[in-house]
Amino acid sequence: HILSSRSRGCCSRSPGSAPARRSPTSGLEPASSRGLSSTSGQRRWQSIRIPTCSRGCEPPFRGFRRSPAPQNSSLDAIVLGQAWHWVDPDDGSREAARVLRPGGVLGLIWNLRDDSVPWVERLTAVMGGSHAEMLLAAGDPPVRAPFGELERAHWTWSRPVTRDTLEAMVRSRSHVITAASDERRRIERDSAALFDEIGAASDAVIELPYVTRAYRASKD
Repeated sequence: HILSSRSRGCCSRSPGSAPARRSPTSGLEPASSRGLSSTSGQRRWQSIRIPTCSRGCEPPFRGFRRSPAPQNSSLDAIVLGQAWHWVDPDDGSREAARVLRPGGVLGLIWNLRDDSVPWVERLTAVMGGSHAEMLLAAGDPPVRAPFGELERAHWTWSRPVTRDTLEAMVRSRSHVITAASDERRRIERDSAALFDEIGAASDAVIELPYVTRAYRASKD
């Protein structure tokens, strides 16, 4: 529902009636952030068709394929998940605007650990924040003209994890991978102490809180 306001109210129907069906919306998810930001070479994209309100009101993304960059003004929507923080906002906004029709939507989505929870905030301090976390901590993601004002929404959820999952997450962080041995040992020591404190021992399952942050902007 971040993609288009056309989906609003699509579930307002009488009990037992069939879901409303509309013509599919054309959209793209860049195969990588370089699909929007590269200034030379062939851009790579993943094409998707978005059948609005198929299967009730959960539009499944179907027909993924790799393709060259789309033509000018040929799309209704572009979605980037966990990616806009790698995109130059000037180049990315310009390329997105090129391929979107007037009124087309640029959707940006992140799933981040919820640092409003004290122990999660401490974990982030121990292992260092990601590029995405630092970007959104400073405010809304930057999107340039000709896109209008950002609309935003967020919701919280949690993921059941064990200590092994938490330790693997810490080890996977680029800051930890590239850290000097002394710094890596400090991170492992401090994170282990935190996991002990919150009861993440052996096979115990705890809930790791997340927040999803979603943004959309329409091409003027």
